[in-house]
Amino acid sequence: GEYPVASHGDLLAWCRQSCARLHLTNVATGKELQVHPPAGATAFAPEKGVFSPDGKLLAVPVRTGPTWQLALVDVGVATATSITGAAVQQDSVFVDWAASGDTVFLAGGRRGDQRIFAYRLGTASARRLPVEVGDFFGMAAA
Repeated sequence: GEYPVASHGDLLAWCRQSCARLHLTNVATGKELQVHPPAGATAFAPEKGVFSPDGKLLAVPVRTGPTWQLALVDVGVATATSITGAAVQQDSVFVDWAASGDTVFLAGGRRGDQRIFAYRLGTASARRLPVEVGDFFGMAAA
């Protein structure tokens, strides 16, 4: 009934069945916060989140109708914000951070319509990267 979303140090992000709320639990202290999806989204994607290298943000896809949209969770204030311009069809979705921690990537989509988006922190929206994307099973950023 519970699904992991991501972990960083002592912090575990997880959700229950429908993932309508995200739980942020410090496993060392037991302190827990709950985060609701951003406006227009209905759920978080289980097992698809990735913490920023400093652990202050969690990038995680959220369900918005027939698509997954990138959202950022601010761990300090327990709020989620949708990122404009970064959405893929629901078949598959992957998220990863650049090692610098200033850019997050969203990749995925349906066969024949796979895309990769990059969002640089502080900018107005994500941009689709002009690369040909074939079938893939994961993603790693460097």
